Amino acid sequence: MEKPAPKPAEKPAEKPVERPAPKPVERPVEKPVERPPERQSDAQRAAAILSGKTPIEPASVRADLPYVILIGAFANPVNVRILQTKIGELGIKVYTEPLESPGGVKTRVRAGPFANRAAAERALEKMKRIGVAGVVAAKQ
Repeated sequence: MEKPAPKPAEKPAEKPVERPAPKPVERPVEKPVERPPERQSDAQRAAAILSGKTPIEPASVRADLPYVILIGAFANPVNVRILQTKIGELGIKVYTEPLESPGGVKTRVRAGPFANRAAAERALEKMKRIGVAGVVAAKQ
């Protein structure tokens, strides 16, 4: 005679865990963030000039800030001298700054300063012709 298979024990129904109601969190009143005016596109700027209005430019694009061309940071001093010579032959001022990095001391190479962004862009175009890349930035 076979014994009937034992029935699995029934699990008691799980009761939902009751949690206390969350307390309302008081948040500080948020002040509206003042955002600088958005940079205008070239078309918007041109239209503003033609209509006699002065285009609005953020501080980072204003003409009264001096500009520089960021060229790079180099660990090998020979590369720095070669770059300085190539750029100097174009009649563009070049300067260097020491840079402490996790990989050791490097030398930053910069061109400028330039009185306005347009002058920096023209110098960058000259540099690109001899294979030297860079980025125009406001001098800080």
